[in-house]
Amino acid sequence: MKKHLVMLAALLMMGTAGANAQGFLGKLKQKAQQAVIGKKATAEISEAVQDESDEPADPSKLAVAAGDDIVPKRKTPTVTWDGTFTPSSASSASALMAELPQLPSAEKMARSTMEERDAYALKIARVVARAEQLQEGANGCSDADMEALRQKWERKVQDMFGLTKEEMAILNDENAPDSKKEPIQQKVMAKIMGGNFSKQMQQTTGALTGYEAKVGQLAQNFAKVITREANHDYSAIGKKYDSKLQKLYEQICGIDDAAKIDALYDEADQLLYNYRLEAAKEYRASLLRLIAEHKKFAAEYTRLSREVVASGDLPECAIGRADLNSVIAVGNILDQAYKDLPELQASPVCQETVYELPKGWTFGAWECRGYIGGVNDFKSPGGNWPLLAQNAEAGEYAVVENGKFRKINEDELKAINKKADARLKKGANSGTNPPYGVYKSRSGKRVVEYSKTGEIILNGMTTYAPAAFTANPDRLEWIIFDEGKIVKCTYKL
Repeated sequence: MKKHLVMLAALLMMGTAGANAQGFLGKLKQKAQQAVIGKKATAEISEAVQDESDEPADPSKLAVAAGDDIVPKRKTPTVTWDGTFTPSSASSASALMAELPQLPSAEKMARSTMEERDAYALKIARVVARAEQLQEGANGCSDADMEALRQKWERKVQDMFGLTKEEMAILNDENAPDSKKEPIQQKVMAKIMGGNFSKQMQQTTGALTGYEAKVGQLAQNFAKVITREANHDYSAIGKKYDSKLQKLYEQICGIDDAAKIDALYDEADQLLYNYRLEAAKEYRASLLRLIAEHKKFAAEYTRLSREVVASGDLPECAIGRADLNSVIAVGNILDQAYKDLPELQASPVCQETVYELPKGWTFGAWECRGYIGGVNDFKSPGGNWPLLAQNAEAGEYAVVENGKFRKINEDELKAINKKADARLKKGANSGTNPPYGVYKSRSGKRVVEYSKTGEIILNGMTTYAPAAFTANPDRLEWIIFDEGKIVKCTYKL
């Protein structure tokens, strides 16, 4: 199964201004200046634009800060461990950051044992668990308090431009059509052009040079780096190995002779390791850049926010939350070192689609984590657990229960997500424990490890996060979610 690098959704979780919105503000300034006749008026405009900054305000660089940028939400750790451990005892974000492990070498990312991976994951888990404890215990920064403050700042930013939350979202959406954007752009123009023009330009300058704009620009620059790394292309490396591996895997799926299967996997695993090592060198460098960017973002947010904290408009714990968010975010990146090394199209397992959602629908991301039961439990998908699905384009949600698909409302969505979080924290919900352990091929040459991180590791390399798993004497079978499909995977022993 090809794994897609999906760091953006897990790491970003913040709003930024789109290129279309920036271009519009640039044109807006030009039209506003053209509407005032005479050199005196033009000079007045220039003076107003520079009044609140040493440098001229540049509307083309405007970034609209969302409430989440100014009042950060708590980040969710991605590391999983089905067992007990003791969180770190560190009491500050800086101390926790220092406790996080270093990224493994490219060689280890390419191939490593379950023992090595588990020791690494537990170090991350101890740190991010403590970061969550510190966030939950921060005075004045309860989720309810922060949400109220977030809404306050959201309204303030919207009022600067005379827009509703929905209109601001459209302006900041690079994919929104012009037919939706133009009426909103005209609305902003009318606000700025109305009344005392010099005063309006000063207000506009405030929007361009104030705290909200600076945080918005910081968030926008951060988003660009995250997007660039998420879209890093490994296909040039993959092309050297994909077709050769695909032929070997097709041969494996077509035979049952254990000796021949071993011989083919020997050849395939050497090719796979060569690919993984080459890709890991680039992937590791990308993760290092992401870590540096998260640390840079947290430091700059703190610097910008100090004055606002001093004025009482932002509580001190908001900065503390951002620092702890940075610890969790870096922990999440470190957690990807083994889990998300970009895979090839060629699959080392035999695959069979057992269920497929209607076109446009995909299974919820959280379904890809956590053990639900045995493979036979998926003969009727959703028989012992509702499987969440979403249609991002339509903004709709649904569940699959006992093989039947039905749409759900927001209340049902929240209830299912709450149950899913509890399931991931408590482990198996079906009354049976996941069959963690080490499985060997019939010859004993190849090893498959099922870790308490919830992952299957094939001979130290490719990983899968199964929702179901069954061991047989001559094969291992498990279930994964692949976008809109439920796929049965078979690895021959």
